[in-house]
Amino acid sequence: MVSVCILGGMKVDGERLRALRLAKGLANNELAHDARIDPANLSKMERGKAGASMPALRRLAAALDVPVTELYAEKINLTPPPAPANAAA
Repeated sequence: MVSVCILGGMKVDGERLRALRLAKGLANNELAHDARIDPANLSKMERGKAGASMPALRRLAAALDVPVTELYAEKINLTPPPAPANAAA
């Protein structure tokens, strides 16, 4: 089951957040301390039960040394779409 929280219209992937934390070898309370958030709230985010403010999300990403977009459930494509082909040939 995927843990997803809505954050200002953006979906945050709780399972990804937890996997990144574990990959860094951090306990819940260590990451919470580094990101200056409550450990209980971090636990809720990882389980998809709570969201976070954008500043808190930025602090989490910085503490995990990843871009903030790594915490979104849906990856954002910043590449512009190709120009439409000329219909009249």
